[in-house]
Amino acid sequence: MNTFNLHPHEFPSDGLLAVIFHHFRDVGFEPGACQAVLESIVQREGLHRFFDPAAIATGGYFATDALWFDTFDLDRWRFAATYDRRWIEVETDAEGAGDFGQLVFAWASGDPDFREMWTSVLPDLAVPAPAASDVSHGHWARLDGPGIVRREHASLLIDSGTTRIIVDPQGLERTWTTDEGRYPADASALGVDAICLTHSHSDHFSLTSMIGCAREGTRVFVPPVARPNLLCPDVRRCCDIVGLDVAAPRWGEVFTVGDIEVEVLPFYGEQPTRDARTTAPGLRNWGSCFRFDTPSFSAVVLVDSGIDPEGSVFESLRRSVERKGPVDVLLSCCAAFPEVINAGLRSYLFTQPFDAIARTHASRRHGRPSPAITFGPEGVARACDAAQARSFMPYAHGFAGLGVAPQREAMEVARVEAALSDAGVSTRLVRWVPGDTVQLQQGVLTVDHARPLRRPSRSQAAAALGASASR
Repeated sequence: MNTFNLHPHEFPSDGLLAVIFHHFRDVGFEPGACQAVLESIVQREGLHRFFDPAAIATGGYFATDALWFDTFDLDRWRFAATYDRRWIEVETDAEGAGDFGQLVFAWASGDPDFREMWTSVLPDLAVPAPAASDVSHGHWARLDGPGIVRREHASLLIDSGTTRIIVDPQGLERTWTTDEGRYPADASALGVDAICLTHSHSDHFSLTSMIGCAREGTRVFVPPVARPNLLCPDVRRCCDIVGLDVAAPRWGEVFTVGDIEVEVLPFYGEQPTRDARTTAPGLRNWGSCFRFDTPSFSAVVLVDSGIDPEGSVFESLRRSVERKGPVDVLLSCCAAFPEVINAGLRSYLFTQPFDAIARTHASRRHGRPSPAITFGPEGVARACDAAQARSFMPYAHGFAGLGVAPQREAMEVARVEAALSDAGVSTRLVRWVPGDTVQLQQGVLTVDHARPLRRPSRSQAAAALGASASR
């Protein structure tokens, strides 16, 4: 499968922050050892303007404003591609990022001028094969009426029958969100009317994937970012640089795409802390949730939201119900992500004073779980109750192929089922997996389950690889 990646320059990189995170964890967050580790890395990598190791001894903030607000440089970009067993990586400027954005669009849309465009930008490199030429991982289903398609990880296709909106596409990434690039093909060009981005975490925000499923006239809606920071770049400007038609509607705004009305709901939760106001001022993982109202059904997408010191989405859901009525389907991640020290959200560690980190670590050592920054099962039940949702459908738990339940999803869904029952919430829990489609007509919901592909054994895969290489 061909995969493409286009990102603004980031320094210090997430990889470097990961090194610091894991060193801190390996020494048990002992202040003296952490200070020594950070001093060594700062000296070796020349990171003096980004860190203040001495602040660890006093329990203060050991990251500086430079790390918090100067990490992303939107004047410098990196384009990477994997195709035909080749790997390329190119550094460019903002204008060049726009050129690469056009290249990806031409490739994905089957533009007959793609070959010429590629050779004009990258004259010394072979031209990638046409889009969707690899069908070895199956095809995504297409709806024949109003409904929802569960695609890779946190991606959903909302279809009114005449208008199509995709949420958080990841299709051109080679990572766990696409089963490391083992990604199904679309039977024809996806070509959606709009793209909605919930937030900028890498398992949701993929510029090249957004470009790849667009067509002429596709509109892109992203969260407004009050101040770009370590937790969230300026996603609107990123999209604009690569040539997407982008807007950033504020929470509470309503817009229409074809015959679908979209209400922008607040994205609370999945911040560094749930309750404590210890996060350095100005730092936030900016995001948006969405309510989609089609002529046949309504759906609320809450993604990874939860509770944070600024609030929760529950009251907004109640107000939405007052204006538009109960929701047919509510969709959310079910997992409970821990605050402050989180290996999946390593940058959060660098937003906290060291004494907050030490307290969190000590609490976990004594068997006390950290507060969850996402809903978790009980929060999902509360959201279903607030939205008066007729059905709940889990998603955003990864991708392991068509018709295959992501790891741990069954356990998380069972916990949600128990939470709904314990809270006395009548919402129906609908089990589905990536590749499944749901059709909704006048409140009637039916699921069409995708058939899992039979994967080759390791020996078969190795034999096929050897045969291909010998041609």
